[in-house]
Amino acid sequence: MKILSKQLIGYCPFCGSDLSDETGTEVGVGDWTCHKVRLLTTVRNGAKYYKCPDCKTVWEAVTGRQLSDGEIESLGLMGEIEKKPKWSKVPGCFERHLQRRYGNILFPPERRRISIEEIEQARKRDEMDKERFINEILEFEAEIRNSLYKDDLSTLQKVQAFLEEAGSIGGDIRHVIKILENLEGETIKYLIEKTPEKSHLLERMQAVSNIMRTPFIRQLGRKDTPILESEEVPALLSEDLLTISLVGLGSRSFAPNFKPSTADIKIHLYEAVRHGFDKEYAEQIINAWNRIPAIQDKA
Repeated sequence: MKILSKQLIGYCPFCGSDLSDETGTEVGVGDWTCHKVRLLTTVRNGAKYYKCPDCKTVWEAVTGRQLSDGEIESLGLMGEIEKKPKWSKVPGCFERHLQRRYGNILFPPERRRISIEEIEQARKRDEMDKERFINEILEFEAEIRNSLYKDDLSTLQKVQAFLEEAGSIGGDIRHVIKILENLEGETIKYLIEKTPEKSHLLERMQAVSNIMRTPFIRQLGRKDTPILESEEVPALLSEDLLTISLVGLGSRSFAPNFKPSTADIKIHLYEAVRHGFDKEYAEQIINAWNRIPAIQDKA
């Protein structure tokens, strides 16, 4: 088998990992062979295939076309490929950050690799968080239902604080969120009837609270957040465009001390595009960052 040159290999076209390290020794992994570089190769039916050791993607050496799981299995290579993790439908805070990092060109190569053990540990932490939060909400609801609403503004503030905390928990907690949203609606209705002159203030409180329920904002703000300080930008850029818009608005509102800044975003995207990140999507991110989102977007 021909030894691949440093110039030929360069970067993984799928995750951007540097594959040109020629300091390693020749090793074999099942049917895959690595010739003093960080790229695994194999031959099936006269055709050569490459596999990235970081994102585990397999592609045709000649055409560069990525193989599907079905094609990998039909070639008898499925046993040699680490299957992609099966993520929870609604991941909790810690699993969500592993999901952001996995095979993501926006993160450093060493942070793109995720082990099964990491996923299992993250899910255990998320489950503990979830159970604690659910129990707190059920106890709070029982207490509120049995009270006479002595201080309804205080009740509203507690309910909204819980709804904001829900964003930091993540996972499937829709049933307790529904409980809190019902309490919020009932309390706001009662307060408006009692003090109609404060209706605008109450609507504004709800709108601001809706923004503060954004999962990324809440998860980043946790004392035990899994998002490293060096990962704040790539983690944000892995979120949906509305979330990016909301954080962008905060950055411009509190400049120059707010992090990340517009310059941070542009520098990170520029480097990512150099290593294979989709240029058109990078432009969409910049546009979203500079957009002023309507408050009702998060309502």
